[in-house]
Amino acid sequence: MTGPAPALGALRFLARNPRRVLPAVVVQALVTALVLAVVTPLTGFGATVEANLRPLTVYTAVTPMSRADFDEGLSALLDANPAQERRVQAKALWMRTPMVVGESFTMLVALRAEEHADFLRRVGNRLVEGVLPAPGSDVIVTSRLAATSRVPGSDRNAASISLATPRSTARSSP
Repeated sequence: MTGPAPALGALRFLARNPRRVLPAVVVQALVTALVLAVVTPLTGFGATVEANLRPLTVYTAVTPMSRADFDEGLSALLDANPAQERRVQAKALWMRTPMVVGESFTMLVALRAEEHADFLRRVGNRLVEGVLPAPGSDVIVTSRLAATSRVPGSDRNAASISLATPRSTARSSP
């Protein structure tokens, strides 16, 4: 009796049997591509949400519904909170941000010039280039992506929206 035939090397088997091997290789390639197509955007969503929510660990945005300013009742409620360190008046604008799949929303916060440095420190952010706006100016500091993001319900981008008065327009720092 003779023993079993020696096994072929993997490359030689693939070369000699393409009709047996090719369908399995194609299926494996498609499954791998499908897994990557699903997993990659999901990890991107998590990173985007984390970047949007991380600052909320150091501040809480409070916006009164259907009115432009706080009334005495809301101010008293906020002042009674023992965990509140201080209150800073700001304006907020929600913007749509493009993602790998679809869009997300992020908030642009407009603060007085004297609050900029402390706010950046609290949220763990920094100015990469340029300078912070001077007090009384109508300039904002933002990323290029945020400046070109669309405002919900509008075809305008954030760089064209007035944040202070009708005569001043927000624009990105050069």
